[in-house]
Amino acid sequence: MSKTLAEITSEGGPAFPVSIPGFGDNGWQGMTLRDWFAGQIIPAAITACQSDRHTKSTYKAHCAEQAYRMADALLRERAKGGDA
Repeated sequence: MSKTLAEITSEGGPAFPVSIPGFGDNGWQGMTLRDWFAGQIIPAAITACQSDRHTKSTYKAHCAEQAYRMADALLRERAKGGDA
């Protein structure tokens, strides 16, 4: 399912957009920056989740939720602009 431009923009825009010659602005957008941030955060989220009390059935969902919360925090900081 394709995301709307508003959805992609709210998630930081495309992480690695690729233009396709002859297709104008309709190139492959790839994953959102939010998804890329969450993927980069997963190792740290897994380590942090190991100390949390979760059952085997809730562990993965909890780690993924934490990764996306951190990704959202990164996007909020990025939206503030200015020097890092």
